[in-house]
This record gives sequence, structure tokens and C-alpha cells, in this order.
Amino acid sequence: MISERPFVIFFDGHCVLCHFWVKQVLKYDAKERFSFAELEGKLGQDFLKERGLETEDSIVLWQQGQAYWMHSAAIFIIAKKLGGIFNLLALFRFLPTRFTDGVYRLIARNRKLWFGTHSSCPPPPTGFKERFIS
Repeated sequence: MISERPFVIFFDGHCVLCHFWVKQVLKYDAKERFSFAELEGKLGQDFLKERGLETEDSIVLWQQGQAYWMHSAAIFIIAKKLGGIFNLLALFRFLPTRFTDGVYRLIARNRKLWFGTHSSCPPPPTGFKERFIS
């Protein structure tokens, strides 16, 4: 087991939008179920390579020792686990996957253009360093 928390969210460490959502998950993850790792880091690259995945434009949610999800499926599971207002987002999981993944991919392809990038991966937010895996 990589982390004591059951879920690891792999995200693009240079993406401004991705960092915004990581901060939201940290803020609302009252049960502290999620750890985070950059897709560009060693753990992220090893994870992708072991599974034969290429995910330049996707978030990956990994439930350690069980399963992983990508694209809109990952978003919906994270939203469901967070609960509260995020349950509204999770309702979209009932739409066809082809549609939700299409919307996800549209945003993913354009996120750097629309929201920008960090020149290097920013450090974890204050007080949350232990939730980030190198």
C-alpha cells in the first residue's frame, strides 16, 4: 500500500485547473480518504506504465489494491465520496459515458489554454503535505 488512505488521485501537476480541484478535494474531504500524486512523478509514471496507460489529459483515481478509474468516471466517484454539494455533480454519472467522457475530454484538451499552467509543480498547500505522495 502506497498510502494509508484508500484512494490516490493522480493529477497533472502543472495544470492550474487541476490544482484548483485538488484544493477543493482537500477542503471538503472531511474523512481524509484521498491522497494525491502528480502524473508526471515517479509514482504516477510507474502506475501508468504498469497498466499500459497513456493519460496526458486525464485524472486517474486509484483505489489501492482494487481498481482505477479515469476521465468522467473518476470525477463522479470522487464527487460521490466527498458528498454534500458534490452529490449534484455525481448525478451526471447517469448520463451516457460517451457524452460525459466527451465533455471531460473537451475540457481536458483545452484546460491549459483556458486556465494556464504552472512553470513547475507548486508545493502542496500548507498543512496538507502528508497527503501528497512523491
